[in-house]
Amino acid sequence: GGGGGGGVRTVEHLLAALCGAGVSSCTVALDAQELPILDGSSAPWLKLIRAAGLAPTASAPEALAPRAPVWAAHGDAWVVAMPAAAPRLTYTIDFGAFAPIGRQSFSFCVHGPPPTGRSVGAAHTDGSRAGVGPAADALI
Repeated sequence: GGGGGGGVRTVEHLLAALCGAGVSSCTVALDAQELPILDGSSAPWLKLIRAAGLAPTASAPEALAPRAPVWAAHGDAWVVAMPAAAPRLTYTIDFGAFAPIGRQSFSFCVHGPPPTGRSVGAAHTDGSRAGVGPAADALI
């Protein structure tokens, strides 16, 4: 953070919980470069968000509306934004040889009701050495 080239790891479960709770704007203060993985799902984050409660914001976030396809890639990962009448977010992850997770997909209409905590809360990340080890070793 702070423009110094730092970053935060393991944000996916918190982001899924925020989306499932209908949060469109928030501030997260951290004292480490990695969020706790908890049980490997977004369910504990969703429980904490619901316990803390939500407050309305003064204005809605500005919607992004690409006029042409926008593509970004890093290694074998990529993301694309396409012009559309109704924005839709579709996410697929395929760990291939990491069978405990396998292939997972999720899709929802951005202007529709937000995904529910039930639909995103149970998705897990394989935190075992067998699942994480080979991937981590490949990065070292």
